[in-house]
Amino acid sequence: MRHQEFGSIRIYTVPVSAYEQNCRILVADTECVVIDPGSEEIVGIIKEKGIVPQKIWLTHSHFDHYGGVKAVQDSFACPLIGRSEGRLLRSQLPIIKGVHPCPEPDEFFGEKVTFGGFEFRVLFTPGHAPDHVVLYSEQLKILIAGDLIFAGSIGRTDLPLSDNSAMQKSLQLTVAEVKRDVAILSGHGPDTTMARELDANPFLMGMS
Repeated sequence: MRHQEFGSIRIYTVPVSAYEQNCRILVADTECVVIDPGSEEIVGIIKEKGIVPQKIWLTHSHFDHYGGVKAVQDSFACPLIGRSEGRLLRSQLPIIKGVHPCPEPDEFFGEKVTFGGFEFRVLFTPGHAPDHVVLYSEQLKILIAGDLIFAGSIGRTDLPLSDNSAMQKSLQLTVAEVKRDVAILSGHGPDTTMARELDANPFLMGMS
C-alpha cells in the first residue's frame, strides 16, 4: 500500500486480488470514499487505518473491481454509487475466493460528485465495460481512470459486453476534456500522466 497527497486529500492505493486491481481509498479529514474495492481483503486494511467509508464509487462492473463491495457494505453500511448499465455484468460472477456478488447501486452517478470540498466530473466512458466512468478533478489534477487508460495501453475490448467503437469514442472524449498535466490513476499497474500517454501511448498518440 502506498499513499499520495493531492491538495488536502490523501489517496491510498491498495492492489487487491490476483488481478492486482488498484483499489483507491480517498481520505479528507473525517471523510472517506473507497473506489473499486475488488476483494474482501480491503476491509481489514480500511479497519487498520481507522477510517470509515461514507461511500463506494464504482468505475465499472467487472468482478476484479466490485468483488469486495458487499464486504465493505456489510462492515460499514455505506452506499454504492455506480451506473445502471452494469446490471448484467453485476449479475454474472465467477467463483473466486474473496470475491462476492455485487449489490445494485444505492445511487447512480450524475454529472459530478464531490469529496473533501473538491468536485469530480463524472465522464461516461463505455467500451471496456458498458457502465464505465472516469472521475476527473481539474482542481486536484487527477483522473481516476478505472480500466480506460493504463500506462502505455488501454482497457481490453475483447470481453463480454465490451465495445471497441465505444472505447474509441470514450478515449477521444477523455483526451478532449482532460488536461496534459493531469495525473492518471489507473485500475491496474503504475500511475501515469496524460502528457506521457499522449506522447507515448500508441492508442492515444494523434488524438490530441
